[in-house]
Amino acid sequence: MLIYCCVAYLINAVCIVILKSELCFTSLSLIPAFLILLTVFQAFYFKNEKIEEGFQTAHGSVFTAEEQNEMRGFMSKSLFITLPLMLPFVFFFHSGIKLFSLLVYIAGYMAGPIIYQVKNKDKINARLKQEEKQRKEQEQKEELGRFK
Repeated sequence: MLIYCCVAYLINAVCIVILKSELCFTSLSLIPAFLILLTVFQAFYFKNEKIEEGFQTAHGSVFTAEEQNEMRGFMSKSLFITLPLMLPFVFFFHSGIKLFSLLVYIAGYMAGPIIYQVKNKDKINARLKQEEKQRKEQEQKEELGRFK
């Protein structure tokens, strides 16, 4: 990923130097610039902030704290990958097209959890089935205890 980011930033820098006459800064250039700052913040946040076991609400995620932390790592990586793709929206394109940087941001934000769930589908399903089995066994034990 580091090589990808370095190459992508280098290509962006070369394009900026070579295509100086095509640079297009408008007031809408602030949107992708803001999204870049937001993406950097969120990428570092998801990379460094960890969820502790036991601090979930009853109606929270079906994922364990360990799974959520792994998913946050995937989110961080997907956000870092989309960063170089947003730079051209700041420096090039006309106003209307700059709004497509929102789609790049949303794609980067959503790609991490989706990729994590696809890669770990079997492991997550096995854990959920095991928890359901344990829940049913516990209910049976409780029912047997009532009739004694």
